[in-house]
Amino acid sequence: MAETKDSLLNLLLVMEQNINLYYVNIFILLFLFSMGFFTTDKTYFKANSKNISVGAINLALSYFLLAYLYDQVTKGQGYIFSLHPLKWNDSPWLLLVCFLTADFIFYLSHYLSHRFTWLWKIHSFHHDIEILMPSVEFRHAFLSLVQGALLLCLAGVILNLSLFWLSYSYALIGLYQIYVHSAKMTAPSSLEKIIVTPQLHRVHHDQVLMNKNLGGFFCFWDHLFRTYEKPRTNLTYGIVKTDPAQ
Repeated sequence: MAETKDSLLNLLLVMEQNINLYYVNIFILLFLFSMGFFTTDKTYFKANSKNISVGAINLALSYFLLAYLYDQVTKGQGYIFSLHPLKWNDSPWLLLVCFLTADFIFYLSHYLSHRFTWLWKIHSFHHDIEILMPSVEFRHAFLSLVQGALLLCLAGVILNLSLFWLSYSYALIGLYQIYVHSAKMTAPSSLEKIIVTPQLHRVHHDQVLMNKNLGGFFCFWDHLFRTYEKPRTNLTYGIVKTDPAQ
């Protein structure tokens, strides 16, 4: 009974640590939904509403299930912490290492989703929309979120990094995706060699170039693994391929 109580308390602590970002997500969902009422385009309103609905469901599931996953993995880390050669807790580089690791995991998860047919079938839901808008970031199958969370846990165990800071960094990168999914916003072209910009990510949602520009925040992963593509115009959003690896 005592162990069950302690497990519940630990889970609530993990949820409490991440609650600020969930509040931010909820606010953004409500804001984007309200913005849909200011358009006369019924197609846009319908697509935006669907994206928001999917995002709300994923948010609720993530809040409980992923928090539980992180809690269980963190407990396992505690048993091997003293034996692990890497010690980050007292390092001034901890936050930077966590953010870079989370950003790479975002790229890796995204790359795998475009490389393997069975993962693409899950991820394709995100691409199966012909209108690009900020709320598209919330348009994910929940299994895609689980995939990213599992890779994040694996990285945390291998590198002995705090799953709290890893998940927090991953969530921040997710929030940044709201900005890059805009079809109208642009960023200075000088930033395109360093970070992912809306004009770079729009290329990724093109029917032909969907395997390009897979990064989350930094785009040097795309340069490193040769998936970078310069911004283009006259893009056609949506999907035509059943398997992007072909």
